[in-house]
Amino acid sequence: MPVYKRILLKLSGESLMGAQKYGLDTAVLNSYATQIKAVVDSGVQVGIVIGGGNIFRGLSGVKKGFDRVKGDQMGMLATVINSLALQTALEGEGAKAKVLTSIRMEPIGELYSKAKALELMAGGCVVIIAGGTGNPYFTTDTASALRGVEIEAEVLLKGTRVDGVYTADPRIVKDAKKLDAITYDEMLELASLGAQVLHNRSVEMAKKYNVDLEVVSSFTRNPGTKVKEGSNMEKLLVSGVARDNNCARVAIINLDDTPGTAFKVFSLMAKHNVNIDIILQSVGRDNKKSISFTIRQDDAERVEKILRDAKEMLGYEDISINTKVAKVSIVGAGMASATGVASKMFEALASAGINIRMISTSEIKISVLINEEDSEKAVKAIHEEFFNA
Repeated sequence: MPVYKRILLKLSGESLMGAQKYGLDTAVLNSYATQIKAVVDSGVQVGIVIGGGNIFRGLSGVKKGFDRVKGDQMGMLATVINSLALQTALEGEGAKAKVLTSIRMEPIGELYSKAKALELMAGGCVVIIAGGTGNPYFTTDTASALRGVEIEAEVLLKGTRVDGVYTADPRIVKDAKKLDAITYDEMLELASLGAQVLHNRSVEMAKKYNVDLEVVSSFTRNPGTKVKEGSNMEKLLVSGVARDNNCARVAIINLDDTPGTAFKVFSLMAKHNVNIDIILQSVGRDNKKSISFTIRQDDAERVEKILRDAKEMLGYEDISINTKVAKVSIVGAGMASATGVASKMFEALASAGINIRMISTSEIKISVLINEEDSEKAVKAIHEEFFNA
């Protein structure tokens, strides 16, 4: 008797490369097809969403000068190529498979609808949903959560290169520990703070619609990490350490220390759709103050131009933008009712000779901004303090 009646499987495009650096590895495709057919033969209805990172990723296109919308549309087409390849591999194994596309692309694939997907799956057909959500600015992780909710899947299985969520990036911390389970809120924080195993929007959607979520390996059958509601879970003091090197620190020096100054700065950033993270305002002196905040490193040049063009309106003396910074964070549901967590984190950084530039906290998270060159050392030191001390 299968555990689930209907599942949504998310496969990363990168996993289809196998040992290659680009494209499709037929051995990986055939291995996936064999395993998926076995699941279908056991009586489980299967829907699949595949990424396109082995061919083209929208965000990488932006860095090469493509418009974001066009880049994301190219990424959608990459997912269609991967979906057709998997359909072919499944049919080669004797399984029924059908590609449904989020954008109209007949005769390559039929336009996706919930009713059509459910009809096909009820008949034992594997439904591969290509083209992401059909809209730019949304990842295939988000698309998989959306489709999982729509087809009423009992679980969303996110296949990755690792076999679950770890207490730190195992490429940095060799003795990082795999978590059996983590709460939606903890995973949401980690995803937002640089952990790349899941996109935060997909976690938000799974939490909102109470879809079981499990991070598993695309290459092994090892148990993964379950992401679920935290009310019945043991609350770990710290569940994970995350690093985000895509940061820049903006300092606006000697602004007028008057009501409305911060509003002027951040309404300007909002007008230009700049995402702000940590904010620090200095204590006013001689009717002047400075405001610092962090942004994505990708936005640094654009923000510098916006601020310089608005110098007269804002009335500052100077600005400084540092792109050689990183954010390192710890996340844990147990922090909400514990003391001394920040002290332990700061002690670990001090012992490693790492200076803290900015600090931000929430109920289950502490983040620090440090020099980028120290970020890997910081992750190791903090992980040692909380998990091996």
